[in-house]
Amino acid sequence: MNHFTSLINSHEVVELDDIEKTSKALEAAGVPMKTEIEGEAGAPLRQTATQAVLSSVAVMDAGKETTVEWPYAYFELAQRDPYMLVFHPISPPFSDFAVAPWLSFHSQHPTRSADLIQID
Repeated sequence: MNHFTSLINSHEVVELDDIEKTSKALEAAGVPMKTEIEGEAGAPLRQTATQAVLSSVAVMDAGKETTVEWPYAYFELAQRDPYMLVFHPISPPFSDFAVAPWLSFHSQHPTRSADLIQID
């Protein structure tokens, strides 16, 4: 896994309700961000991301071992417009097994899942 994506539309926080606000907030907190946002304002999909973390990786070059800086993990932000989130409860995996140690926790704290519906 080299990245995770956060859907801006699902934050439900007014201060972070668009990709510009969220990107600027991360940058202000010291998170290295890409300089551009892909997609024009109002486009169905807009994206940006943190800069990828560089990791030193051992490689073979002409029969000799050396290291290179390899871009690795990053955090992607995506905004889809227009949108509507529809929440519905889901049950935890293996909920039919009474021996699941986390089952009682999940029955007291139900998990929600959301479907993103495009509005035309």
